[in-house]
Amino acid sequence: MSDLHLRLFTLQKAMGIKKKEKIAELLNVSRTMLYNYEQGDPPPPRELLLTLDRLEREAGVEQSFTSSLKEDTPAYGNFRSIGVTGWAHAGEAESYEEIPEHWKGKIPTECRDPKAFAVILEGDSMEPKYSEGDLLVVQPTEQAHSGCLVVAKFVNDGVIFRRFEITGKIVTLVPLNPRYQASQHSLEDFAWIYPVWGRWTQVWRK
Repeated sequence: MSDLHLRLFTLQKAMGIKKKEKIAELLNVSRTMLYNYEQGDPPPPRELLLTLDRLEREAGVEQSFTSSLKEDTPAYGNFRSIGVTGWAHAGEAESYEEIPEHWKGKIPTECRDPKAFAVILEGDSMEPKYSEGDLLVVQPTEQAHSGCLVVAKFVNDGVIFRRFEITGKIVTLVPLNPRYQASQHSLEDFAWIYPVWGRWTQVWRK
């Protein structure tokens, strides 16, 4: 996923827009052309990026949330750059190195896990504390323990974000939103379970 894709996704959520066609209209390009820009072929023109900057400001999107560090950008302090993938692809990427380039955005983080990557949260099962559009930084080389938050990939299908509890080989996944029920599983039900190191969150929401 490209940086532009990440910025458009964030703007769409901030503006409460359900269809990408409306974002394309605001940027004065066709939906097909916007898709091409997201893929980097051709690169987005300066005029489009300036319009996107303006829309982000008007929507209250903090540009630090959508900005990225390039590979050749020096780190400041303990920050480094990690990859970001959408929720739909989260289960297919088991580390930063395994995220295909066309899925990637980039964010800076202090997480030192060498395989760390971030996923864009979808759904409301962890509200009110964690909301759709938040970026969750996961740690593939760390072991999950009871009480921590995890992103977990089921063997058969699906990715889930929950509070993790374990007794023996029985895993309980607990949502924070009371409209959802806790569920119990065997450890064998999961392809992986990664602790969440932290998050980036969008402050302004309509």
